[in-house]
Amino acid sequence: ELNLSEVLNSLDRFVPIERNSPVEALVSIGAAVRAADNMTDVLSVIADQAKKALSATSISIGRLDHDEQTLDILVTSGSGSERFPVAESLQEGDRPGLGRLLGGQGFVRSIDETRADDPGTISLHRRGLRSEAAWPIIIGDSIWGVAWATSSADASMLDHDDLATLRLVSTHVAAAVVQAERIAEFEELALRDPLTGIGNRRVLDQHLTQIFDRAPIDRQDVALIMCDVDGLKAVNDANGHAAGDDLLIHAAQSLTAAARALTGSTVCRIGGDEFCVILDGGGTLSAEPVAAGAQKLFGDSGPGRSLSYGVALATTNIATPGALLRAADEAQYEEKRRRKGTSRLGDLPSIAARRRSRRGD
Repeated sequence: ELNLSEVLNSLDRFVPIERNSPVEALVSIGAAVRAADNMTDVLSVIADQAKKALSATSISIGRLDHDEQTLDILVTSGSGSERFPVAESLQEGDRPGLGRLLGGQGFVRSIDETRADDPGTISLHRRGLRSEAAWPIIIGDSIWGVAWATSSADASMLDHDDLATLRLVSTHVAAAVVQAERIAEFEELALRDPLTGIGNRRVLDQHLTQIFDRAPIDRQDVALIMCDVDGLKAVNDANGHAAGDDLLIHAAQSLTAAARALTGSTVCRIGGDEFCVILDGGGTLSAEPVAAGAQKLFGDSGPGRSLSYGVALATTNIATPGALLRAADEAQYEEKRRRKGTSRLGDLPSIAARRRSRRGD
């Protein structure tokens, strides 16, 4: 499998791009886009290949802000240009013709010395350009953005053939944006518990891995709350799984509400009736109040509802995510034993059995 740089190198060797050659531009851009890993790479690839195809001085791809009627530049390919402008937002006064693009029409223009007062000519002179061309990027029935090409005063003049190529470029950008949004949507779904809408076990594992990649001293204020819904099986047996699902949804809402004020909080359902809350920062002081607050909110959501929870801190003697999970699991188990009384300890599943159940063993 070729990586992005290998694809681009092979394109330069085997697919020579000539100016005003829309077919070659389409082939090269399509191949390069398929090799890109993310939206930033995709837009960069398209801008670079379009610049070659047009022999342009620069190619910019921007997204339209319909509320502000401005164009926010996302990426630019061209010598002397900032690759990813941090805050380049263009208005009609900055680029005459932007209003036309908002209406779904492209344009190409060059300096016309016979019309010195023409806004387009004035703008080109001011920016040291000989010509420019632009085409809207259309997704569905709306204008998503613009592909904008320029040629400097000493470069070849862009013409209507270049505009045709730029139209193909815009089509590729539109397709890439749609594909990226679909991928992002699927990735989002893959990280969410379908019933409650909060994070799933994958989210928990990812966050804990990131936390334990840090030095031990930098994670000492991390806390993990593990909790489960008391009596879920009895509710399912007596009233059906719809009633049990309602319990789980309210538990997720209670945990989320209790942790909402903490910016480093992540709430996850990790299987069955079990939930985890990561407090990344402020956990030492906040973990117990968050857990107690969630317990109260859940209890207030319906008669007989309660949560059991345990808290573990990522102290220096906790070396791995698994160790932190085990510590929280054991704290929760001890809390259940305390509430039920030691004489009824046999009614509780062992920690090992709980782990096997969670894994599906």
